Amino acid sequence: YDDPLLVTIHDLIHLLFPEQLNSIMKKWYAQYTFRKVAQQARTIISVSEHTKKDILERLGVEDERVTVIPNAVRHDFQPTADPAVLKRFREQYHLPSEYLLAVGIDKPHKNFDFLLKALAPLWDDGTLDLPLVFVGVDTQTGSVRKTIQALGVEARCLSCPWIDNQEMPLVYQSASLLVFPSLYEGFGLPVLEAQRVGLPVVASNAASIPEVGGSHGALYFDPTDRDACRQAMTAALKDSQLRESLIRAGRENEQRYSWERSAEMLVRVYKGLSPYR
Repeated sequence: YDDPLLVTIHDLIHLLFPEQLNSIMKKWYAQYTFRKVAQQARTIISVSEHTKKDILERLGVEDERVTVIPNAVRHDFQPTADPAVLKRFREQYHLPSEYLLAVGIDKPHKNFDFLLKALAPLWDDGTLDLPLVFVGVDTQTGSVRKTIQALGVEARCLSCPWIDNQEMPLVYQSASLLVFPSLYEGFGLPVLEAQRVGLPVVASNAASIPEVGGSHGALYFDPTDRDACRQAMTAALKDSQLRESLIRAGRENEQRYSWERSAEMLVRVYKGLSPYR
């Protein structure tokens, strides 16, 4: 492509976690594509400062060629004020009235095996009674299924592999806590989605997650430390003042992001692209 080129890079997962690519061809394709983008793009957009840092370090791109334009929660992602709507939703998906929520796909960097191993002792000794609901993961297949079976926690884990976009706010609003243990995110939109509907967030302190979630908008933990994860979950569930603080700070943090502001930033970038090299 010979004209001025603008490319958005959401993350460098394919380079940072190459073991997740199951063929030599995919690994080669990822390396080739990122290398060509680094060589040819007039401007690269990243969705977070952390992703920009990764781009500068791993692709050798000059700082002035990378612009950060964050994601945001869409306008219609809103909580409902009608308890009957939530009740019908839970009945439709066979969900309990209270549960822990994990959102993401069944990939190793999402760190769901770690989460299950952190939760198992709390379930075993009765410290925690809430089940864990996965959205985006089929607990009947894949690595998550193997971990669930190995730990013997089948009765504690529920799955909604696919939920329509329009119903996603209800998933969050029906939950007691979002637990987001990811090892790496280019952005981490589920954190903002939870904050939008007033759901407290316990999240990993890795990669872009604290940047996006805000310094007080979530309770953060080391995603390699199960005890820290357990302590954070227990505190967020049992300390009512902490919960209210997380809800309030989360809502304030989420308002920092909007698609209008991001669109205005993107327009300025396009206007700055000269037709001449």
